[in-house]
Amino acid sequence: TFLEVFDRHVIVLDIKGINTSQIIKGNKKVKDKWHSSISKELADLGSQPVAGCEASLSGTDLFHWTAVFTGPPDSPYAGGTFFMNIAFPANYPSKPPRCNFTTRIYHTNINSNGAIYLDIIQDRWSPDLSIAKVLEKIL
Repeated sequence: TFLEVFDRHVIVLDIKGINTSQIIKGNKKVKDKWHSSISKELADLGSQPVAGCEASLSGTDLFHWTAVFTGPPDSPYAGGTFFMNIAFPANYPSKPPRCNFTTRIYHTNINSNGAIYLDIIQDRWSPDLSIAKVLEKIL
């Protein structure tokens, strides 16, 4: 476990990622903002799912999700099922989520470790984007 200072707030990190219950801060609205933004996106995906993809929490940690993609028909990926981890940083949506395929997939924008090169989660990220837009772009 170690401490990280972010925007004048101290955040306790563990080796699995951010445990939001351990946020030490003077303003409760910061934690609530992170939770409400990610919770809203999860609810939105439940009511308006992305075709060809399902996303849900990985366990009980709101900051870690799993997405499951089905290969689009009439593509080399047809009939395949592909799993991806999504990790939201503490300062989401100011910073993009980290997306990494755990299923081996051969694509020019995905390296051998499953890391994805996608402009909107690298250099063209905007807080106006949502995880639904990221999932749609990956498909």
